[in-house]
Amino acid sequence: IETGLRIQLSSFFYIAERKNPDMIYCGKAPGCDADDVDTGLCATDEWGFVDCSAAGCEGANGEEVCWNLYRSIVDSSFWTLTNLFGEFPLVDQHSVWGQVLGTFT
Repeated sequence: IETGLRIQLSSFFYIAERKNPDMIYCGKAPGCDADDVDTGLCATDEWGFVDCSAAGCEGANGEEVCWNLYRSIVDSSFWTLTNLFGEFPLVDQHSVWGQVLGTFT
């Protein structure tokens, strides 16, 4: 697939999913189980960094322990390529616009 098209699709996925709490993954800190964290309580700043301390998942020394899979266009590229190869592993967690984009990939 052409690189320009892939970057455009990654940009669209980034716009659609950057504030979706279902795309936040936690589990890097001890005692922070990804299945037990209520990601709806997490906050995302304008740079895409996720703070889940309100959900009971905070790192030591300012370490980021939760992150959004679609934090940036570069991070979105992996999942866009996964979708372009016919896989759609996070279909239940995508927003409505993310599901629309996935339909076209």
